[in-house]
Amino acid sequence: NVDAAGNFSSQVLFRALQRWGNLSVLDSRHEDVRADIAQRPERETGYVCNLSRHWVALRRVPWQGGKDAWFNLNSRCDIGPTEVSEVWLSSFLRNASAKRDTVFVVRGRFEPPQPERFDGVLAKHQMFLAAADLERLQAEEREHQACEVRRALGQRMGMSPSQESRQQLPGQVPDPWKVVWSDAESAYYFWNTTTGVTQWEHPFEHTPLDEHTASRLLDLARIGSWQTLLTSLVRAERELRVAAGSETVPPSCRYVDHMTPSHPRGLIHYAAEQNEAWVVQKLLKEFGASPSLRTPEGLTAVDIAWSGGHAAVLGALLGTG
Repeated sequence: NVDAAGNFSSQVLFRALQRWGNLSVLDSRHEDVRADIAQRPERETGYVCNLSRHWVALRRVPWQGGKDAWFNLNSRCDIGPTEVSEVWLSSFLRNASAKRDTVFVVRGRFEPPQPERFDGVLAKHQMFLAAADLERLQAEEREHQACEVRRALGQRMGMSPSQESRQQLPGQVPDPWKVVWSDAESAYYFWNTTTGVTQWEHPFEHTPLDEHTASRLLDLARIGSWQTLLTSLVRAERELRVAAGSETVPPSCRYVDHMTPSHPRGLIHYAAEQNEAWVVQKLLKEFGASPSLRTPEGLTAVDIAWSGGHAAVLGALLGTG
C-alpha cells in the first residue's frame, strides 16, 4: 500500500481516518451521496480529492466566533491552508465532477484539537494554528513571494512605461491584487496573489472582460475544441484592444489568462491537462499566456503537465520543447 516514492494508497488514508475518529469515507459518485453534495455540500465533514493524481483535502473546522469554516489543505498552495467560502466549495466540487476527478466524502465527527497531547512530539513544520497564527504565516509567505517577484522583475523585465507615471503611490486595489515596489524599476507594480500575474497597470484601469465571451472560450477549451478556440480567441483579444484604444492590454483584462468561478482553470491549464503541447506553444508565443498562472488550488500548468506525465507539454512550458 505504498509506492517507491513513499506515497500511500487511498486505502491507507481511509483506514487512518477510521482509526483516528471513526470517520467513514464514501465515494461521491454514489447516488445518495451525490444528491446530498449537490444540495448542501457544506454540511459534510470533509472531502478527499484526487486531482490529476494529486491528493487534496478539504475540511470543515471549528474556527473564529464558534463558527465552522472550510479550508483548502492543498499542499501545493504556496500560502498554506486557505479558508474558502461555501460558494467556492460548491464550484470546486462541480468542476471536479465535470472533469471526472475522484472525490470522496468524509463523514463523522473529528475530535476537538488538543495541542497539549502533542507537546514535544510535533516536528518544526507541524503546528496547531489559530486564526492570528495563520494570518501571520500567510503574510510572511506573501512578503517572501513578493520579494521573489521583485527579483524576477529586476532580472527579466525589459522596457517599461515611463518612470514618472509610476512613482506615485497607487490607490487601493481589489483582492487578490497587491501593490508591490520594484527596486529595479523604482516604481510600483501590481501582483495578483491568486494567479501570479504581474503588471504595471492598475487593475481598475482597464476595459472589463465580457463574461459570456470568457465562459464560451473556456467551454471550448474544456471540451478540447482547440481550433475553434484559437480562432475565437484571436477575435476576442482584438476586440479588447479596440475597446481599450490601445495595442497594449494589461494582463488582468485578457481572455488568455482569465478564469471564472464556474471555470477554475485557465486556457493554458486545460491545454496542459489534455496533453496538447502545440496549443500550449501557441498560447505562450502568439497570445502571451502566463505560464505562472495558478488555479484556485495553487496549480500551474507545469504542475498539471508533470502530474499527468505529459513530457511534450513540459518541454513547451519550460522552453525545451
